Amino acid sequence: MKWLAIVNPFSGGGRSSSHISQILRGLRRLHPEFVATKGPGHAEQLARGASDYDGLAVMGGDGTVLEVLNGMDCQRQRLAIIPAGTGNSLARDLGLLSITDGVDAIEEEQLVHIDLMSVTFQNKDGMRERLSASTFALGYPAAATKTANGHLKGLGKFCYPAAAAVEALFQKKFQARLAYDRGVPESKSLTGLILSNTRYVGNFLAFPKASLQDGSFDVVELNADFWRQNFHNLAVLAKRYSYLPTLPKSAASLLLRLESPQDLMIDGEIYPGIVYAEIRVSPKKLTCYQKGRSLS
Repeated sequence: MKWLAIVNPFSGGGRSSSHISQILRGLRRLHPEFVATKGPGHAEQLARGASDYDGLAVMGGDGTVLEVLNGMDCQRQRLAIIPAGTGNSLARDLGLLSITDGVDAIEEEQLVHIDLMSVTFQNKDGMRERLSASTFALGYPAAATKTANGHLKGLGKFCYPAAAAVEALFQKKFQARLAYDRGVPESKSLTGLILSNTRYVGNFLAFPKASLQDGSFDVVELNADFWRQNFHNLAVLAKRYSYLPTLPKSAASLLLRLESPQDLMIDGEIYPGIVYAEIRVSPKKLTCYQKGRSLS
């Protein structure tokens, strides 16, 4: 196989740059070509120009993986993740908890075929399409992600729990019409909406029963006040799941219309001013590497 390693030296608040030499040593057997990203959007450009390669090894977080997914040929190329971000949602589901795990998974040839979410959305700039490996969110969870990746980024792995606590104070309701699996649309008042293809959302084990291979996403519609939301957050952090203000459900598609524009979060990246979105599962669309366990 011919490999290209795409390295984001800014992931994890810039902490990943100290691990580049370790990655170079670990991947030496693959004889890859290495290239470093220079800023937002560059990883996607590099992946689009990598048609001569059979595999892409990505060192970064959820946002870097998102960019590469949307530039690569998912039908033909393999993806290997070297987790170096703050959340690493997909990497966690694949058992990749460290840089060493990412390298070992490639060497051990532990391949797995996983679902992706295909997202079409509209804002003031028109229609866009993105592939998502992990999470689609509106309202409270999108605001928490924006805060975690902004003012609280320096807290490292604690930035998401801290942001979730802070943003619970400022939740605002929004009106949405939702139609799951081509059903009849329903109007709902929500403080947040999360669709997850992975068990992890950031570094929260938020959907313990989710699967990357079941042809569906898990969804939670949030409508909780400050106290109920934080009780839920604490239950998730403690991995007790004893308090759930709303129960998750599964679907293969969702058509969403909003009365007022909302920030959309896809795999850690924020897209402002969304008024419409359609999400559908693309089963077994991506071949990637896992470590140490089955995803069944």
